[in-house]
Amino acid sequence: MKLAIAAILVILSGLALWFFFYGNQPGSQLSGLPEPITGGFGVPLGKHFEPGMVAEVLGEEQKTYKVKDRGELQGRLIRVKPREPSGQFQEYMVKTTGEGVIYAVEGKYQDKELTRKECKGLVKAMAEEMAARHGEPRGKDSFGEWYAFRQADDHSKSLRLYAHRCRSGMYSIVYTDEKVRKESD
Repeated sequence: MKLAIAAILVILSGLALWFFFYGNQPGSQLSGLPEPITGGFGVPLGKHFEPGMVAEVLGEEQKTYKVKDRGELQGRLIRVKPREPSGQFQEYMVKTTGEGVIYAVEGKYQDKELTRKECKGLVKAMAEEMAARHGEPRGKDSFGEWYAFRQADDHSKSLRLYAHRCRSGMYSIVYTDEKVRKESD
């Protein structure tokens, strides 16, 4: 009997230690704390882009981005194969400032055979998954065309899901660090 009680106490102690060290981390199901938005597909926001961050660089071009109410931003658009790809996307891009600092990571998917309803259903399922990780969206379209998540302690970092091109079977996700983008203007 004493051996059984000792075994149960050891198990409970182990569970308590696990919860203390792992279960209480932001983004864990047990903590209830949202996971920070740090980047997408293994590519970090706010860091200088290095080819070793991804499995493969597929292409790169200088780009002039139009910035709402601010004119233009010079930078690079880098098409990549990430180290941590998602089966939900086919094409991946990294956007950098002129200095090479990552301010956006994007994933796109397109299947012309996908109906608008199926496409929006996929985006809604992803939004529910992101809400479990990052907290409820800060904004969303009443028709399910887009969802916007912002990091609670750093409002410059965001994640947006777009379904506005579902008529052609296309949806996308964009992780952004607005602070990096604005500092490079």
